[in-house]
Amino acid sequence: MNREFDKAIADQTKAIGLDPKRASEYFSRGYWYLQKGEYDLAISDLNRSIEIDPKIANAYINRGSAYIGKRQYDLAIADHTKAIELDPKGRGWYFRGIAYLDKNDYDKAITDLTKAIELAPQAAEGYDARGRSYHSKKQTALAKADLTKAIELSPTWAGPYYSRGWVHYDEGQFDLAIADYTKTIELYPTFSLAWNNRANAHLAKKDHDRAIADATRAIELNPKNYRSYLIRAFSYEAKGEKMLAEKDRQKAKELEGQPR
Repeated sequence: MNREFDKAIADQTKAIGLDPKRASEYFSRGYWYLQKGEYDLAISDLNRSIEIDPKIANAYINRGSAYIGKRQYDLAIADHTKAIELDPKGRGWYFRGIAYLDKNDYDKAITDLTKAIELAPQAAEGYDARGRSYHSKKQTALAKADLTKAIELSPTWAGPYYSRGWVHYDEGQFDLAIADYTKTIELYPTFSLAWNNRANAHLAKKDHDRAIADATRAIELNPKNYRSYLIRAFSYEAKGEKMLAEKDRQKAKELEGQPR
């Protein structure tokens, strides 16, 4: 995938060299930097695009998304607000809702995402994000309704299954959580957090062999997540494998507080 991004960036760089005053070329290269996760380079190109043509709403949306990637949520909100001013029926509402969600301002997130759903009622992403916002407010019935709607609209997208699995787990409905995490894994088999969370649900059911198997796979996919070691340690301890449990606990202690 990165190779495709690099080729697109190289092509846009050539285009900029041929005509350095076209906002669209900076916009396009900024988009590819955003997709690659190179947020500072994306912001730099989108700054230039906006300087040349300050009326492109999507330039503010993409720059705002780069700010979200850098966890600079107030800057993201400002950009998405500008996008809404330029295009009141566009996708700025959704992206500003995401910025509020990531900032833990759930009421504002729900307000914006509700507007996004009104404008695009067949887009699963709005229901998914609003469902996650409701879950964060512990409004589980509303969360499940939105996440189920997202699944109906986009049944091959792993995200809503994963999010709904969290809701089921928090309600103590471990079999339903496992079912959603299993579907997540079917659709996105390299998603380490789905393996981690399914392991945790197995642990809650005292199904220690399955918990160990899933935690081990989570560790293979992401060896920096201390929680996976803790889950496995609890199951090893329950099975009487104290040396293995202690080894995992020590590894979890070593990793805790580090970036995951």
